[in-house]
Amino acid sequence: MKRQKRAVLPFLAAALMLLALPAAAADKVLDTFEEYETDLDLSIYWSAYIDQWNEGRVSLGAGEGEGGGKGVVFHYDFRNKGAGILRGAYEDMSTTGDGISFWARSDTALVVDLDLAYDNNAYHYSKKLAFGPEGKVYTIPFADLSLTYGVGENNPQYLSHIMFTVKRDDNAAAPQQGSFVVDNVKYVNVQEPTTTAPTTSVPPPATEPPTPDTEPPAPATEPSAEETTAPIGGESTQGSGGTLPSDGSTTPAAGSTEPSAPAGTGNGWVLPVVITAVAVVLAGGGTGVYFYIRRKKAGKP
Repeated sequence: MKRQKRAVLPFLAAALMLLALPAAAADKVLDTFEEYETDLDLSIYWSAYIDQWNEGRVSLGAGEGEGGGKGVVFHYDFRNKGAGILRGAYEDMSTTGDGISFWARSDTALVVDLDLAYDNNAYHYSKKLAFGPEGKVYTIPFADLSLTYGVGENNPQYLSHIMFTVKRDDNAAAPQQGSFVVDNVKYVNVQEPTTTAPTTSVPPPATEPPTPDTEPPAPATEPSAEETTAPIGGESTQGSGGTLPSDGSTTPAAGSTEPSAPAGTGNGWVLPVVITAVAVVLAGGGTGVYFYIRRKKAGKP
């Protein structure tokens, strides 16, 4: 039992890896023409657009499609009308793909307009193609189509039908009758989803430290004569604001409530006070010495 469990583990791991892979978007096949038996069956989805300017005929071509399978054949005749249109319409024309793909071949070199009609033929997005005797697969991104009729938006969700249009060549040598075959019509994802590679952050290159400014600072602006000139009394003559005395101290601005010192007062009172204090100390010290000496003489301790 242990060996069987070990043998199963690699298969489980492989299955989990497959489930982890992103699922590729599947193509939406519109028609392979293999299920039709008669022209009447084909006419449910494919027909010739006929009016006073267009003419043509549609048939089921057994063995004329890609790889010898079935395909839709459009027969045009420009002897009476100037253009022919093969038109295909389905119940659900919308798609989440970004392009259309089909196989085609014509009797002779032929210019064919691929027209995608939107919103009940209100506007067309088209592209000119070259068909030839050698059948090939055509893959056209919706982004390559150009608006040729009406006003609308190139949005595959609004598709109503697909048209292949041929027009008469005025060149007399060009054939006025012929046919072309279309097979394997489907919507595809033309552009594969791209994965963004992880980006690594690169540290910015080291920058040199700024060079210190070795130049000496600019000298201070010399004060004007009006600012530095002061009268002999010590007060500046500048304005009504704060004044700058000549000794460097500041005085309160005009209008200040602080009382100013009375004229004539200053630090002259300090000296008499100091002298008086020294005299008192000396007198006290002398008196103490006098009484000490008398006590010594009297023999008192």
